[in-house]
Amino acid sequence: TVSYGVATPSRRIVIEGANTNSFTLNRLEPDTDYVFAVGAYNEAEGEDGEPVLLSARTLPSDGTPAFSLWPPIAVRAHSPSPGVVTVTWEDPNPEQDIENEIDGTQRHYLLQYGIYQSEQLSKMRSNSRSIKLTGLLPGKEYEIAVKVVGDDGRESPWSIRDIVLTPPDPTQEVSRYDWECDFEKDMCGMRNGDGVHWIRAGGTPPADSGANEIANEETK
Repeated sequence: TVSYGVATPSRRIVIEGANTNSFTLNRLEPDTDYVFAVGAYNEAEGEDGEPVLLSARTLPSDGTPAFSLWPPIAVRAHSPSPGVVTVTWEDPNPEQDIENEIDGTQRHYLLQYGIYQSEQLSKMRSNSRSIKLTGLLPGKEYEIAVKVVGDDGRESPWSIRDIVLTPPDPTQEVSRYDWECDFEKDMCGMRNGDGVHWIRAGGTPPADSGANEIANEETK
């Protein structure tokens, strides 16, 4: 086992493999004194070997992050119904970079979304690699991006944005036929009903719009 921490070895790691004689710890604080305890591990309770205590100081930071998280990939947004968007993505950061090397943090994800080319953006946190957004406006394009956040506060860059169009609300949709035929009645199968109103050919009720001078012009 390897235990480590600042002042006291508070974090403990069990390393499998009787022949393993090295281990790498990532994401330690720069320019900091750490205490390490290394001992033989036994599955029987209380039978671990006597640990050997070590201490070491990490190098000062050169101004660049010691470890950079990769942004999420394959961000996909889908809108199954008006006002609802589901988002999924993949995390390219491995749990362990190489064999016997610890990542050592719990990650979560920060999602940023808003109407396309709008300055008003909202954020939401997720502990999984998918999320469901509700309460969005129907018939709008939304842009969505995701980043990885470690428990040490380090963040990845934002992912490549995905853009999704929410479907229109059928209860609020205005018929293109209605507004277009209000101006182009002769092109939309309209006929003169009573000399004053226009109605759709072969049907009722009369259209809301119409004028005497238009009706009279058609009957000449």
